[in-house]
Amino acid sequence: MLYCGPDVMGCVIMDGHALSERLRPQLKRHAEELARRHGCVPGLAAVLVGDQPASEQYVKNKRKAAAELGFLAEIHRVDRAEASTESLLRLMAQLNADPRIHGILLQLPLPPALDVYRLFDTIDEVEATWEYGTARELTPHTIALTSDGEHAVLAYLRSRAAGPRHRVGDG
Repeated sequence: MLYCGPDVMGCVIMDGHALSERLRPQLKRHAEELARRHGCVPGLAAVLVGDQPASEQYVKNKRKAAAELGFLAEIHRVDRAEASTESLLRLMAQLNADPRIHGILLQLPLPPALDVYRLFDTIDEVEATWEYGTARELTPHTIALTSDGEHAVLAYLRSRAAGPRHRVGDG
């Protein structure tokens, strides 16, 4: 990831893998403290429609990372032929109501017949992968944790993303 502040001479290449290795122990401690103090284990539910290998691998990696941090991680696989907007809306409602689930990842792309806007609008917390951007670009009602995560990384590194000239992206 490349971060360029208002002064382009101040560009920094951030090693996401190294940063992840640095942050994971802290996240694991936070999860353990939540469990110890409040009896709460962070829970992630991923919804995967169809059988795209790249999406399958991405979701598996999220589940593995969650398990390493002590989180609950579930994958809900939906056969592409059986997926409808209404059936996924019901699944989203079940996941939103499940007290064990604190975040839902609706893996994109979805089949074209599905109403992606309605689906994202029903999710309390959203992370999306999208071939041309993040969930924030889909509708103003969604929250893209990926973007929020980038800003958290910048804050962690004590960088300031001030003004219209800053850039955060893959580099």
